[in-house]
Amino acid sequence: SNMFHYCYGLKNVSFPNNAPIPTMSYLFQECSSLERICLPIMNDSVSTYGQYGFSECSKLKHVVIPYGTTKITSYMFENCYNIIEIKLPSTLTKINQYAFTGCSSLRSIKIPPSVVFENYCFRKCTSLREVEFEEGFTNLSGDNLFNYAGIKTIKFPSTLTQISGTYVFTGTQVETVELPDSIESIGNGLFS
Repeated sequence: SNMFHYCYGLKNVSFPNNAPIPTMSYLFQECSSLERICLPIMNDSVSTYGQYGFSECSKLKHVVIPYGTTKITSYMFENCYNIIEIKLPSTLTKINQYAFTGCSSLRSIKIPPSVVFENYCFRKCTSLREVEFEEGFTNLSGDNLFNYAGIKTIKFPSTLTQISGTYVFTGTQVETVELPDSIESIGNGLFS
């Protein structure tokens, strides 16, 4: 682990597709000059990166998670204050706890239909204004997912049947939300 940890002068990193990328933890943590990363398209043997992979990369702005990635690990982009855009692939099935917590410049996010959440994934994303769950998404899991985010608009798909997480949008600034007719159950304190 810690392969590029604390490489303060590192600005750009790019890998060829199907490159054997290390899945170790803390890979680029606290590379405070890193502005751009081009991750490779994942192959069959690697479908996730280690936890804290880009945590505290304070100049990182744009992130494209490559097709083939199935999981975003815990604290992966924690406190990456300047990320304004994250594109998630349709292959994504899990976002672990605190993955994007403190990404205070992130403006919007589109969630693929198969994603399952752990807790606190987008906590304190204070510039996050819009969250869209893609058609096919059925269960919003995970507790305290968007606590204290700046969310004003939430777009749920017509396929949503359950919100099993609790206190999912606590402390947000939600102005517009429309729950679909398909909803069958809602966890405690959804907007409290």
